Amino acid sequence: MRLTSPQNSSIPLPSLLGLITFLSYVFFNAHLPLTDPVETNYALTANEMVLRNDWLSPTIYGNYWYDKPIFTYWMIMVSFKLFGISDFAARLPGTLASTASVIAMYYSAQSLFKSKTLGIYAAGILAFTLEFFYIGHAVVTDGFLLLFSIGIFALSYKGLTKENERAIIGAYCCAALGVLTKGPVAIVLPGLIALIYIGMRWLLYRKSPLVPLKQLTSWKGILVFLIIASPWYIAMYMTHGMNFINGFLGLQNVGRALISEHPKYNVWYFYLGITPILLLPWTPLIIYQTIKNKWTDSTNQFGIIWFLVVFLFYSLVATKYITYTFIGIIPLILWAARGMENIVVVGSYKLKLWLLWIPIDFLFLAAIIGSYYDDAIPSHRIIGAFIISHGIWFLMKVTKNKSIQILCTKLDNIYNSRIDATIVKGFITVLVLFIGISISVSSVLYKSSGLPVAQYVSESNRPIYTYGIYYTSLVYYTDKTPTFVTVPTHDDVRWTKGKNIMPNISEDELAKNLGTGHTPIMIVVPHKFYDEFEISPLAKFVTGSEAIEFGYIMYVN
Repeated sequence: MRLTSPQNSSIPLPSLLGLITFLSYVFFNAHLPLTDPVETNYALTANEMVLRNDWLSPTIYGNYWYDKPIFTYWMIMVSFKLFGISDFAARLPGTLASTASVIAMYYSAQSLFKSKTLGIYAAGILAFTLEFFYIGHAVVTDGFLLLFSIGIFALSYKGLTKENERAIIGAYCCAALGVLTKGPVAIVLPGLIALIYIGMRWLLYRKSPLVPLKQLTSWKGILVFLIIASPWYIAMYMTHGMNFINGFLGLQNVGRALISEHPKYNVWYFYLGITPILLLPWTPLIIYQTIKNKWTDSTNQFGIIWFLVVFLFYSLVATKYITYTFIGIIPLILWAARGMENIVVVGSYKLKLWLLWIPIDFLFLAAIIGSYYDDAIPSHRIIGAFIISHGIWFLMKVTKNKSIQILCTKLDNIYNSRIDATIVKGFITVLVLFIGISISVSSVLYKSSGLPVAQYVSESNRPIYTYGIYYTSLVYYTDKTPTFVTVPTHDDVRWTKGKNIMPNISEDELAKNLGTGHTPIMIVVPHKFYDEFEISPLAKFVTGSEAIEFGYIMYVN
């Protein structure tokens, strides 16, 4: 007999989902080095702020840095304060953001669909989506932005459709935290989405826009937004004046939109090409449900507007990053949960094969092939994860799913849900794969940081220069600050000037200094720039060199 009260559970369902996510994501974090240039920028900035006991102004290399708002820095600083300066502490806030996002996704799906089962499916799908897995382990701002965006999505939809002012106030609260995390885009995009949704409902169904517009412009919501979001911005302006406005709003926001930071990626099909990969292994399931969606459903209408606005906006923005469209996956995860429920109801073996097992095995196969092409990835670990996960699957198969079925029945009784054993097997398989990836990528991250040369830098008393590429990780790991030798580039001069706030010198200027007398120095030259260095004016001053893992150390005596 099915129990109907979740109070029989010793662990509330959202807490259980959060605990599984946290343990999955925190695993091996302490062994994942921080990579250049993004992760170490955030970690080093938070480190400098902790050392200066400054909770207002982000700084890096001793200079004020207006790249991002303050929220993520605060979270890393708190982690550093509690656990000390370490890779684990730097990654912990991202893990917590992922945990909170999974819980928020459960509540959102459960509220929108009035189904705990769909809430569980949506939470599980989000937790084991490739892009979410990556961002949940990274030291970036996007994890927190997704968390707040899930709140904006669910609460703004409820506020607009149910005429619920409290929900709108909640959405403004989430938007304020988003603005403290990523900037104005966290309020501009949701506001645009809401206006388009209201306009579409008016055009298609002649529903008066006055009531939802009144909800959207709630003075209480706007006031809450200003109370939360504005103090830091006002304090920064009062402290730094137009330098903050020009650096943050000018270069880092308007500049990114109009001037490509990486011109070679500024192509119209950038997100069209990578989005299906980032959504693995659920891409076929999302496509399946998108085709089946009833587009007269207001939830689907709001969702498709959300996705298209995010997707098209960032496709038009000049600077492209794979994480920019991350918040666009929210409705896609909800659709995938519905698709998962549909294939369970239909009970078709072919559907489960094509929409669940083949995509999961495709992701496994891609990881195994990738490990063979990159010597830094120990392929045996990925293969081991494949064998373990499929061994578990085979064991469950020969026992006719009895163990999983017993588990599902117990969960159903406790939480009043209906969880399918096949879906649980799918989640377990992906979990094992992601754990295998976690313990396999540490060597890749090691090569993507300055750690291979950190020992040489730490032991040298010479001034250190890096040629062509700057390794912020050297500053983070060694407490020494190299000088960046800049080389001619096709990047816009406004970006090179805005980003190169570390000590820097052009190769011509350094060659001139070396020609007029100098102390012995060390120049780190990556493989990528070796040929360019050989024909540079610096090459003639080299008196000795040493090959290292990712390039060379050039000595000038």
